[in-house]
Amino acid sequence: MKKPQGIGGWLLIPTLIFILNVILWTFDIFILPIMSDFTPADIVKFVIVLSFVPLLVYTLILEFKKKKEFKKWAMIVLWTSLIVQIILSTFTREYFRIYFGIVSPIIWTLYFIKSKRVENTFTQ
Repeated sequence: MKKPQGIGGWLLIPTLIFILNVILWTFDIFILPIMSDFTPADIVKFVIVLSFVPLLVYTLILEFKKKKEFKKWAMIVLWTSLIVQIILSTFTREYFRIYFGIVSPIIWTLYFIKSKRVENTFTQ
């Protein structure tokens, strides 16, 4: 029986989420200064987004090169994104972000730890 490997199956979901976040947050980097009066919340969001996008891009590069470090960096991105959601929700008073943000790192951390596809794909 063939072992599951490659970027497929359930692994497509976090991959697509990472790519979508890079696109949307890069858009924020360019649009936020134009569309905002730069309240303290906007400045915090801008700094967070500006520092988080390179982390996401680095993680995606590791994934597409099938590096062993991807698993660790993907989990770092997931948990960092939760921290980002907590910080942003305190400024915007949109606490629902935390509820949505807490489920994803738990589920995907367990997936990255237990998945045979992840184990078989990221070996370099």
